[in-house]
Amino acid sequence: MDKKCPFCNIEYGKLLDSITDRANKIAEEFTEKSFPTIWGIGMGGIITIPMSRKSLARFMFLTGATQMLTEHIMNEHENQCSNKN
Repeated sequence: MDKKCPFCNIEYGKLLDSITDRANKIAEEFTEKSFPTIWGIGMGGIITIPMSRKSLARFMFLTGATQMLTEHIMNEHENQCSNKN
């Protein structure tokens, strides 16, 4: 059994899966809207991996956005739960 949130009693595994899914959807939408402008400004720099520079840069951008959003949403959940008590 997973650890549970001490405030709302939701198992962390389920909570993290839900939060990661939500963050990924937000990051994907953000990437679709923002990445073309970012790519146009930076033109990919020096990337030497056997996939297109633009594909790699887009993947890295999306991954970073997802990680930041996941952490933010998890903190938001913990703040909301702790404020209920």
